[in-house]
Amino acid sequence: MTVALLGGCSEPDSGTPRLVWSSGTDVFADCGSAVDLLFVVDDSTSMADGRVNLVVRMEELVRALVLPPDADGNGVPDWAPLPDLRVAVVTTDMGAPGANECPDPDGDDAVFADGGWLQWHDDEPDLDFPAAVASLADVGTDGCEFERPLDAIARVLERGAEESRLIRRTARLAVVVVTDEDDCSAADPAVYERPGGPTTTSCGDDADLLRPVADLVELVLAQRPHRPGLVSALAIAGVPPDLVELSEAELMSDHLQTTEDFDLVLQDPRMAPDAAVACSAPFLGDAAPSRRLVEWVRDVNRAATTGIVQSICQSDWTPVARSLTRLVGAGISGPCLGVPLQGEGGLPAATGEHVPCVVVETIWQGETCGLGRIALGEEEGWPTCVACQLGDGDPGHETGPSGEDLRPCAGTATGWFYTTEDRACGGAGRIAFTDDVYACGRMRLECAWEMEPVDL
Repeated sequence: MTVALLGGCSEPDSGTPRLVWSSGTDVFADCGSAVDLLFVVDDSTSMADGRVNLVVRMEELVRALVLPPDADGNGVPDWAPLPDLRVAVVTTDMGAPGANECPDPDGDDAVFADGGWLQWHDDEPDLDFPAAVASLADVGTDGCEFERPLDAIARVLERGAEESRLIRRTARLAVVVVTDEDDCSAADPAVYERPGGPTTTSCGDDADLLRPVADLVELVLAQRPHRPGLVSALAIAGVPPDLVELSEAELMSDHLQTTEDFDLVLQDPRMAPDAAVACSAPFLGDAAPSRRLVEWVRDVNRAATTGIVQSICQSDWTPVARSLTRLVGAGISGPCLGVPLQGEGGLPAATGEHVPCVVVETIWQGETCGLGRIALGEEEGWPTCVACQLGDGDPGHETGPSGEDLRPCAGTATGWFYTTEDRACGGAGRIAFTDDVYACGRMRLECAWEMEPVDL
């Protein structure tokens, strides 16, 4: 929590200057458990040897996400399942499965495999869900030899999300790329018109025409501009398995891999731009170095700490499933505060006691303040709202610490309150919201208390 001194002000009756201090910190309520999972699957001929294995691994992966195993037989899953999961599949050439040609990069080619998505919810569990996702991911190997996973992601986020209903504003977004080649997403469409197609490494001599990885990083992060931790990026790609093995301690940590880890991968001779093979497996054959995908994950992770790279040559994808469940929960700031809040009498506040604070929420452009909110204005070009504290607007609570007009909140039963009853917060307390409020955007708590002047 940051603390800042504000300017002196006058006491209404005596005119005696009093100092007012303000504490500001980002606070978030429970963001919910919904996850939107986008698989980008390589459908080129290089995957022919691994097609059957891929389908098997995909089913195992999804099953581990929604129905995790209980290896020790204690009746408790080895890790927490995802209770609300929406899955879609897109191919690396962005065309319909089996297109056997390179589609127009600026055209309206089919984006999603089978044109849709699948839904899992633990309230109505469908035990065939993992097999159904695996079937959706069986996209064949007749696709364009220019693997364009980053372009495919861009098309989904830019043009396909609304039609597919995949991307929910209220869900965490996880993007998983599965390929044995590097990304060949090009800034210049002429690349796709070259006769003979690309080579197996770094898109051959056309590397200088490729779309900058930074553009695709920004696009993914822009899906949750105020909460980058709600976006996860994972590549199961051409990387030597020994470079990305995760220990048990790492699988339990909030930061599975760091920028230094990704840089070490890129510096390995097997991942050099002129290297032909990054790894090999009996069920797959050779996989080329996926340098651009490693760079993409690294840069997403730098901003959101929710990126991970695994090897497509790994025979066991259990670490991938465990990593993914960690990713979608990492980077989420908890609702606990650093110190207890003071009540209006200057003493530590009790649960439900009105505190001299406001919660300022930043929302998306074009959206309006929702339930229990008052429009405040803009900060750095983004619309902002004041979330009503229960009791705001009632006599004595008509004005916020910085002069905010809280009268429209009068009588509301929708909003936030302070509680010290969450043991996980260690007595520091937290901000809680009523059940009818979805509070997962960027929210800043601002509090102010008057202090007696001090002679210096």
